[in-house]
Amino acid sequence: MYTNITTEELITIIKTVCQNSNIEENLKQNIIKLSKTSIDQNYFQFLDKIYVQPEGLAMGAPTFSIFSELYFQFLENSTIYNILLNYDIKGYF
Repeated sequence: MYTNITTEELITIIKTVCQNSNIEENLKQNIIKLSKTSIDQNYFQFLDKIYVQPEGLAMGAPTFSIFSELYFQFLENSTIYNILLNYDIKGYF
Protein backbone atom coordinates (compact mmCIF):
# COMPACT_ATOMS: atom_id res chain seq x y z
CA MET A 1 0.00 0.00 0.00
CA TYR A 2 2.63 2.55 1.03
CA THR A 3 4.77 1.97 -2.05
CA ASN A 4 1.80 2.71 -4.32
CA ILE A 5 1.18 6.19 -2.95
CA THR A 6 2.23 8.80 -5.49
CA THR A 7 4.22 11.37 -3.53
CA GLU A 8 3.42 14.22 -5.93
CA GLU A 9 -0.28 13.52 -5.51
CA LEU A 10 0.20 13.29 -1.74
CA ILE A 11 1.67 16.81 -1.64
CA THR A 12 -1.27 18.07 -3.71
CA ILE A 13 -3.67 16.43 -1.25
CA ILE A 14 -1.86 18.01 1.71
CA LYS A 15 -2.17 21.43 0.04
CA THR A 16 -5.87 20.84 -0.63
CA VAL A 17 -6.58 19.70 2.94
CA CYS A 18 -4.75 22.74 4.32
CA GLN A 19 -6.69 25.05 2.03
CA ASN A 20 -10.04 23.43 2.84
CA SER A 21 -9.25 23.67 6.55
CA ASN A 22 -8.58 27.42 6.29
CA ILE A 23 -5.06 27.03 7.66
CA GLU A 24 -3.04 30.23 7.76
CA GLU A 25 -0.76 30.59 4.71
CA ASN A 26 2.49 30.63 6.71
CA LEU A 27 1.54 27.47 8.60
CA LYS A 28 0.37 25.84 5.36
CA GLN A 29 3.75 26.51 3.72
CA ASN A 30 5.56 25.07 6.77
CA ILE A 31 3.42 21.92 6.70
CA ILE A 32 4.11 21.46 2.99
CA LYS A 33 7.84 22.08 3.42
CA LEU A 34 8.08 19.61 6.31
CA SER A 35 6.06 17.04 4.38
CA LYS A 36 8.32 17.35 1.33
CA THR A 37 11.42 17.04 3.51
CA SER A 38 10.05 13.93 5.17
CA ILE A 39 9.11 12.38 1.82
CA ASP A 40 12.52 13.19 0.31
CA GLN A 41 14.19 11.27 3.17
CA ASN A 42 12.46 8.10 2.03
CA TYR A 43 14.65 5.25 3.21
CA PHE A 44 14.29 2.01 5.14
CA GLN A 45 16.45 -0.71 6.65
CA PHE A 46 16.23 -4.40 5.82
CA LEU A 47 18.68 -7.11 6.93
CA ASP A 48 21.18 -4.54 8.22
CA LYS A 49 21.23 -2.66 4.91
CA ILE A 50 19.78 0.78 4.25
CA TYR A 51 17.80 1.31 1.07
CA VAL A 52 16.40 4.43 -0.58
CA GLN A 53 12.92 4.07 -1.99
CA PRO A 54 12.64 6.35 -5.04
CA GLU A 55 8.85 6.06 -5.46
CA GLY A 56 6.02 5.76 -3.00
CA LEU A 57 6.44 5.74 0.76
CA ALA A 58 8.70 3.43 2.73
CA MET A 59 7.10 1.06 5.23
CA GLY A 60 7.64 1.54 8.94
CA ALA A 61 8.21 5.29 9.20
CA PRO A 62 5.74 6.77 11.73
CA THR A 63 5.11 9.86 9.59
CA PHE A 64 4.29 7.76 6.54
CA SER A 65 1.48 5.94 8.33
CA ILE A 66 -0.13 9.36 8.89
CA PHE A 67 0.51 10.33 5.25
CA SER A 68 -1.01 7.10 3.96
CA GLU A 69 -4.09 7.56 6.16
CA LEU A 70 -4.51 11.11 4.86
CA TYR A 71 -4.06 9.91 1.27
CA PHE A 72 -6.61 7.12 1.51
CA GLN A 73 -9.18 9.17 3.45
CA PHE A 74 -8.97 11.84 0.76
CA LEU A 75 -9.28 9.18 -1.96
CA GLU A 76 -12.18 7.56 -0.16
CA ASN A 77 -14.05 10.85 0.23
CA SER A 78 -13.52 11.96 -3.36
CA THR A 79 -12.82 9.32 -5.99
CA ILE A 80 -14.33 6.28 -4.30
CA TYR A 81 -17.41 8.26 -3.22
CA ASN A 82 -17.99 9.27 -6.85
CA ILE A 83 -17.63 5.66 -8.01
CA LEU A 84 -20.21 4.56 -5.44
CA LEU A 85 -22.66 7.19 -6.66
CA ASN A 86 -22.08 6.68 -10.39
CA TYR A 87 -22.43 2.90 -10.28
CA ASP A 88 -25.25 2.85 -7.70
CA ILE A 89 -23.25 0.68 -5.28
CA LYS A 90 -25.34 0.08 -2.17
CA GLY A 91 -22.58 -0.82 0.28
CA TYR A 92 -18.90 -0.13 0.81
CA PHE A 93 -17.09 -1.65 3.76
